[in-house]
Amino acid sequence: MASDVARGVRLTEDRRPPGGAATTVGLAAVLIVVGAMTVLRAVPYDGTTPIAQVVAFTPWVAGPATALFAATAALRRRRLALVAAVCALTQVVWIAPFFTPGSAAAPSRAADGLRVMSVNALYGRADAAAIVRAARAEQVDVLAVQELTGALRARLRAAGLDDLLPHQIEAEVGTGAAGSGLWADRDLADPELVRGVAFGMPSAVLEVAGTPIRVTVVHTVPPSPGNVSRWRAEMSELRRRAGAEPTPQILLGDFNATYDHATFRTLLDGRFRDAARTAGRGLGFTWRYDNRGMAVVAIDHILIDRGAGVRDVATFTVPGSDHRGIVATVLRPT
Repeated sequence: MASDVARGVRLTEDRRPPGGAATTVGLAAVLIVVGAMTVLRAVPYDGTTPIAQVVAFTPWVAGPATALFAATAALRRRRLALVAAVCALTQVVWIAPFFTPGSAAAPSRAADGLRVMSVNALYGRADAAAIVRAARAEQVDVLAVQELTGALRARLRAAGLDDLLPHQIEAEVGTGAAGSGLWADRDLADPELVRGVAFGMPSAVLEVAGTPIRVTVVHTVPPSPGNVSRWRAEMSELRRRAGAEPTPQILLGDFNATYDHATFRTLLDGRFRDAARTAGRGLGFTWRYDNRGMAVVAIDHILIDRGAGVRDVATFTVPGSDHRGIVATVLRPT
C-alpha cells in the first residue's frame, strides 16, 4: 500500500513541468517582450515614441520568438508555448515575402531597364572615389545622393562622376545633411522639389525605352523622439505628391523608415512596391553600418511603381558613411 502511494506521488511529480516556478517566470518575461514587439508591429499606428523607434527592429524578433516557442514547448509550458507560436508564426509571415520573389521580379530586355543607385553620404563624409567606382562598376544610369555637401560634390566631380553621369540636379546643398543630388546618363526634364520638407528632395523626368519616368530623391527627417510628428508629416506629403503624379515613378533614398513602419506602408498606398521585398533578395539592412559589422535596419529603399518590374537588387558598402548603398535594375512599366 505504501509503495503504491509513493509511486503515485512520483507519477504526479513527473507530470509537473521541469524547472519550477523560476523557469516559468523567466520564460514569461521573455514572452512579454516578444509579444509586445509583435503587437506594436501589428497595430497600424507608429505616431508616437517609443513605437516609431522600436518597431524598426521587428525583424530581429523572429529568431527569439521561434527559440522561445521551442523552449516553452520542450519545457511543457503549454499556454506560453501557444502564445509564442502565434508570435513566431506572425513574424515569419511578415519576413517571408522578403525571401520570396514576387511576380514583378521577372527578367526583361536590358533596354527596358534603368539601373538606379542610392547613397547616403553622412554629412558629405563618404568616399567620393568609392561612390564613383561603385556607380561605374554597377553601370548605373541614375545615382541619388543624400546628405550631399558642396565639398562632396566637388570631390565627386574630381573623381569623374560628371563624365559618367553628365546630367545633374540638386537641392539644399550646403555643409550639413540637407543636400541631395540626382545624376543621370540622360536628360533630366521637368525638375521639381518636394515642398514642405526639411531636406532637399529633387526629382526629374527621364525616358526609358520611350516611357517617361519621374525619379525622386527621398530623404525624410528621422523619427527620433520629439521629431515623430514631423517625420509623419513629411511622409504624408511625399505620399500626397507621389499619388497625384500620373507619370510612372521611382522613389529612392533614405526614407528613415522600415517596412515595419505603418507610416511607410501607408506611403506605398497600393501603388508602390519596395524593390528589395519584391525581388525576394532578403531584408537588405542598410543602417547603421560602421564598416566593422552588419547593418541592423533597412531604412534606405527603392520604390517602384505599379506595372514596373525589378531585378538585381543589392546593397553595398560605402566607405565613410554609416549607411550601405542600395542598387537595383528597375524595369519600365508595361
